[in-house]
Amino acid sequence: MIRHSLAGAAMAASLAASLAGCGTPAPSITATSPADQATDFCGTVGKHRDRYLETMNQRTGSDLAKLVTTISAVGDLKLMWTDIAAVAPPEIKSDADATRDAWSNAESAGVSGNKIEAVGNALLNSGSITRVNAYIAAQCGAEYAPLGVQPPATTAPAATSVAAEGEWTDRSGYRYRIVINGPVDYKFTSDIKNSPPGEAVISFMHSTTGTIYNLTPGRNAPVPKDLNFMTAWKGGIACDTLFEKSADNSSGLPNGACGRAFQVGVEAKQIPEGGSVTYRAASGLNLPVPVAESAVEQLRAAYGAPDQITLVAGSSCTVKGALC
Repeated sequence: MIRHSLAGAAMAASLAASLAGCGTPAPSITATSPADQATDFCGTVGKHRDRYLETMNQRTGSDLAKLVTTISAVGDLKLMWTDIAAVAPPEIKSDADATRDAWSNAESAGVSGNKIEAVGNALLNSGSITRVNAYIAAQCGAEYAPLGVQPPATTAPAATSVAAEGEWTDRSGYRYRIVINGPVDYKFTSDIKNSPPGEAVISFMHSTTGTIYNLTPGRNAPVPKDLNFMTAWKGGIACDTLFEKSADNSSGLPNGACGRAFQVGVEAKQIPEGGSVTYRAASGLNLPVPVAESAVEQLRAAYGAPDQITLVAGSSCTVKGALC
């Protein structure tokens, strides 16, 4: 559909040029209407949905997680996001382009095997793919959304305490107080029944809420960019498994330590002088990984007791602790 549209535009432009040379007024080319853009966009999404439906039905987990675990996942997903970005309407174009580029870069880097899961974990929790998924659900129908439309995997409990807090000044001089609410909710899942003998598949997630306060005198402050909620471990079986099965996607940690860091959910872009904004946060492994069955209970205990929880901006820990 896209190729036909582009070819038609090129042919029309060529015809217009030749007619103009003969003194005949060039025909105008009508810009694509919002309705036509939506039709192209949803048609492209639907094409890929139909193509991958059989594959997805043979996998476990969220729709994107199913694709991520296929052998040709990186190449297939790059094609899907490339096509979607090509017809994305202006209001979602930048996010569609960001998702396309992430998968393209993954394929160029030769990502395969367990590293696919690491890329998938990052994208599943990125702001760009979340917004594209929500846009697809709203414009094309929930059944077309790659991530599906369902309640969050974990629901953070009402805050009853402060799990961690600290003050932090960014490179521009804006000063903040960061509060991470407690108790932090922890969910660990294991599947032995559907795994080969001696193996199991596990995933885990920590989730919570919190508040960011603007302490900058006399100024409104931007919500810190690229803010991630990180759970971290100083070593042991938690890190051995992360390094082997998926990836340590944390930052600012010492050698031997590891962590998981996912983007926090903040709707606001700015914090008024003396004001605050709330956020929701989660981190973990939401794409299941295979492990030895004998290690399941050790991993359940290890991932349930991180050595530090913090919010990370770039490579800077905003709430100081045992590891950063």
